[in-house]
Amino acid sequence: MYEKVSVAKGQLSMTTLSAICSIVTTLYSTHETGSYISYGQICDIVPYLVQQLWEFLSPLSPVFHVEAVRCFWLLHSISWNDRIVEAAITSLMIPSTTSSFSHRTSVDRVEKFFVLWNHSYQAGSSRSASRVIWEYPFDQTPGRDSQSAYRLSLLERPLFISLDLLASGPGRAYSMVKQWVQDPSTAYHVLDILTSKLSEFQYFRPDISIPSGIDAKAGLDDGDQCLYLFKAVLNTILALNHAGWSALTSKISPNCSKQALQTDVEDRSSLQSTIAQLSVRVLKERQQISTNMGLRGEDLQEVALFVLHQLLLGPGADSLYPLSLDTILIEQLSSCLDRNETTLQSAIIDAILPSLKIRFAHDTRELSAAMASKNQHRRSSLEALSNISRLSFTGERSEKDYIISQLPQPPSQLLDCLLKGIRAKSSRPMIDKWVHFLTECLPLYLGVIFQVLLKLVECLCKEINQSYKELQLMFQQTESASRNRSEHVTIALLTALENCIATAHDRLLLEESHGSATKTPDQPQSFFGNMVSGVFTAEASQPRSATANDRLTVLLCFQDAVRLCYSIWAWGDSGRGKDTRDSDCQASFQYTSLRMRNRSRRILEHLFTAETLECLETLIDLWRTSLRGANRISGRSVFNLLHTLEGSRPKVAIPAVFNAIYSRTNPAALDPSRKSAMMSHLTEAELAAFLVMYARSLDEDVLDEIWLDCTTFLRDVLSNPFPHRQILSRLLEFAAILGEKMEHTTFGEDQRAKRDLGDILLRLLTAISTSKPIGASQDQSPKSRAVQNPDNQVSSLSKDLVIGPDDVYSILSSIMPALTTSFDADRIASAMSNISTNILAPLFHSRLFPQNINKTMLDILQQMSKIPSASRYWRKDVGDALNDPKFFGMKLNLVKSNWLGLLRQWTLTDKERLPELLSRLSQPSSAGIMFGVGASEARLEADRKSQLNLRRIALLILAADEDHFSGDLSGLQQKLEDLLAATHISSPSSATRAEVYMVLRALVLKTSTIHLAPFWPLINTELQEVVYTIAPGRESETYNPYCLLQACKLLETLLLTSPDDFQLQEWLFVTDTIDIIYPPDRWEAVALADEIALALGTTKNGSTAHLHETGERDDEFNRLWLGTDLSRETAKDEIVDRLLRPFFTRLSIHAFESTYSLGSPELLACQDDLLADLFNDFTIAS
Repeated sequence: MYEKVSVAKGQLSMTTLSAICSIVTTLYSTHETGSYISYGQICDIVPYLVQQLWEFLSPLSPVFHVEAVRCFWLLHSISWNDRIVEAAITSLMIPSTTSSFSHRTSVDRVEKFFVLWNHSYQAGSSRSASRVIWEYPFDQTPGRDSQSAYRLSLLERPLFISLDLLASGPGRAYSMVKQWVQDPSTAYHVLDILTSKLSEFQYFRPDISIPSGIDAKAGLDDGDQCLYLFKAVLNTILALNHAGWSALTSKISPNCSKQALQTDVEDRSSLQSTIAQLSVRVLKERQQISTNMGLRGEDLQEVALFVLHQLLLGPGADSLYPLSLDTILIEQLSSCLDRNETTLQSAIIDAILPSLKIRFAHDTRELSAAMASKNQHRRSSLEALSNISRLSFTGERSEKDYIISQLPQPPSQLLDCLLKGIRAKSSRPMIDKWVHFLTECLPLYLGVIFQVLLKLVECLCKEINQSYKELQLMFQQTESASRNRSEHVTIALLTALENCIATAHDRLLLEESHGSATKTPDQPQSFFGNMVSGVFTAEASQPRSATANDRLTVLLCFQDAVRLCYSIWAWGDSGRGKDTRDSDCQASFQYTSLRMRNRSRRILEHLFTAETLECLETLIDLWRTSLRGANRISGRSVFNLLHTLEGSRPKVAIPAVFNAIYSRTNPAALDPSRKSAMMSHLTEAELAAFLVMYARSLDEDVLDEIWLDCTTFLRDVLSNPFPHRQILSRLLEFAAILGEKMEHTTFGEDQRAKRDLGDILLRLLTAISTSKPIGASQDQSPKSRAVQNPDNQVSSLSKDLVIGPDDVYSILSSIMPALTTSFDADRIASAMSNISTNILAPLFHSRLFPQNINKTMLDILQQMSKIPSASRYWRKDVGDALNDPKFFGMKLNLVKSNWLGLLRQWTLTDKERLPELLSRLSQPSSAGIMFGVGASEARLEADRKSQLNLRRIALLILAADEDHFSGDLSGLQQKLEDLLAATHISSPSSATRAEVYMVLRALVLKTSTIHLAPFWPLINTELQEVVYTIAPGRESETYNPYCLLQACKLLETLLLTSPDDFQLQEWLFVTDTIDIIYPPDRWEAVALADEIALALGTTKNGSTAHLHETGERDDEFNRLWLGTDLSRETAKDEIVDRLLRPFFTRLSIHAFESTYSLGSPELLACQDDLLADLFNDFTIAS
């Protein structure tokens, strides 16, 4: 029968297969086992029968499904000890011919296994199965019944093969297995099998001690199997839907040994609880697992944490509350920090958060039940908790106090763990996770936030300061500085600090709302609410003493946060620390400092929105400290910050300063809600000095926003001036500043406002003379004036400077123009004159010119050039700059972006610019200077002046429109001819020839053919003479290497632009026929360039090397060949060898190719190269 079955071709019928299976089973089991059929024959025939039966499990047709499954179990009943049927099915699901290294099965094979699984529970539970188990007992897993073991002996390996598809990612196979697992019955049996397999390992058997000397290979194998099973559990849980989760939460696990899990919970636990206990067991045995498995042990613990995390997020997670998972996980996290372990921190934190929420929800339900039993009409605490974030409690105060005091508290170890995590170096790689952890834990501390706030803020500020200093050190010592993520750590910890203070401030507002009336909509409702707009509006009454203490705690934290954020924001402001930074990383420093400034600025926005007065006083204190330390840059940074923040805009900051002054001069007259907490030790004199400086720094446009608040405050002071007698002179100066700003705005057109301000000024003068003796503080004038203006260069500023009020004489002297000035019709002209005189002119006359000029300054000058009434101011500035001998040291990018446009506008508005420059050019003369004292110096000075004027002429020609100077070309031609007649001993000498060639290059680029015609004789003659002298033996003292280079550049420009008149003379310089490419026999060069190339010869610095140096490609012939930085960097003695020899070697070829390549010449490149030569001041005589 075996032979017939093995050689049978095609698929046998189900009737035949069923008969064969029955016969084989009966013959093997009749009388004595193996008397008719041996076990060896069974082992041979069963795989063939399984292969035939496997085809009947196709899901496409349900016919013979039950019969085939019964045959499987019949065959399994006689071979289950060796799992022959299971092995055959496994080989069918993963055939040996597969080319994949993943050993994953296919979709159709999985579908067949699902059919076998769905029908197996009936077949495997039959009486015959029970009889077989009784007749052929075998060793089974403790805690698992024989029926389950028998069923698993057939389905285990195919099940794992199917579950492996859950790890394959989205796809058809993954979706099919996921849908199959989502059935509650299937989910239960699958997870029950997995947990039963996990409980077999020694890690989960407390009754079996783990020997310390366990075989390494055996421990590693067990660990790998355990890791595989945990991954299977995780993938299965991730695939469950709501119905599948019911198998975890409602079904009871009858198989897994409860003795294998030490727990205090009841024995009849759900699968969810069982899996959670298994995961916890892995964490508790982490040291032994890590010893046996190494890095794989960390993978096992991480997967166990992922499983625990999913269980805590799933439905029915409240049932895990008795396990006290939050306490266990906090202990594990603290242990990781103690051992400086980083790998598991993120996974533990992810698991802690839902476990804490489970505890909080459980304790909240108990509180709700207690509240409900105490008073049926009282709101539940759950409703109260949901409203805490909105800060909208209403009702009796005792009820709210009771709710807050009875709020559930997190575990006592949590705060220590949080502080330890913030300080630990091992938490730096995942600092964002720790910040998120802290943020999520803050609502749990709502009832005791004031008790833990100082510890948290102190720890955060300390760590932020440390990481910030490390970041600063990185840019000071780029080579030796440690690499420790200090930038990212600082920003992350700033977020944590912001969240802590925000939570505490929300809690404070809630507490203060109990004793006050309902706040109006324009008052701050939370940390991120809107700022007060009606500063002088009455608010609540004085809070109770406990609330005042809580407010003091919060404001101390506000003060620390403002100081810290300001120090970070001021990093790099106005060049602070520039001398100690590595200049090589300037760009990175600017990017990093900008990022840090933006983050600290956002935090300061929130702080100012919440507590404007206290934050402003903290900044004023910083400003005062900077003045005492003679650090004017830091003092200006405070104002820069105030102008940057939206929460400290003038509409808010000015009334806040008024409140701070009143809190010190006349607190009894101020509403309690507007009083300062006096956290900063500032005097009214210091506040008034700050008010004056802040007012001076404001734009005129904000005057209408602060006008009403300012006049109200000043009238209030004048109604009772005696308490403010020490600062009346400062207030007079402040009022005068308002008058100055009124002059520059349309608000000044309001005659009533002008009359009101005049009245206030007169009354202030009267109050000063009556309330304070004139001359009492006259000796304080010099010192106080130094305090008033931080930009004033005062060398007498000392560290012991104490800010005091100025005397009335100095104040009157400073405000007299504001008292007497009226509106002028030519205000725009005056403003432009001020900009020209005080801003632009000093820049152009500075000893740092032109290095102190940037694009922004030139943009201002360009805007002035568009204003008719400012014409004479900007024209004077442009003329002064152009006539400065250092002008040609200007940065080239500024010339291209700004100066060309300015000079173009300048030439359009002033027609006499070029003639005036031509008049400066003197005719060369040799009389009286060939010999004598100072002859060489006089010649150099004449050369320098001529070179500068020629460069100015060339620059104006380039900047102007085409043919703009056509009427002045005859005079220019005459001047150039005179200069070309100079010799090396004349004054000016022939050293000016290079600049003459630059002027000719400019003319070629910006002059049309008809106007350029008179210059061709001059150009052709000069070029021939210059090129002729390049050949060895023909050198002349008249032509220095720079002159030769500029002459070649002129020739190059002519060849590229190819003017019509030059085309007739081109053959004199280059060979313009095909002969240069394919020279005929006995061909002799006629062109001057080819003659020079032959005379110079070819060396290692020949054409090929030059092409590579200049970056020219063979397919580009319309580009400059000498127009590179190499032409300006080459030493004077190497110009001929490095530049001109390869230039002439290839000149005719390039000229021919550029002519017939039909490409457009790069005129812009020609202009850029000429500009680069003009602004190369190293070639100017000195």
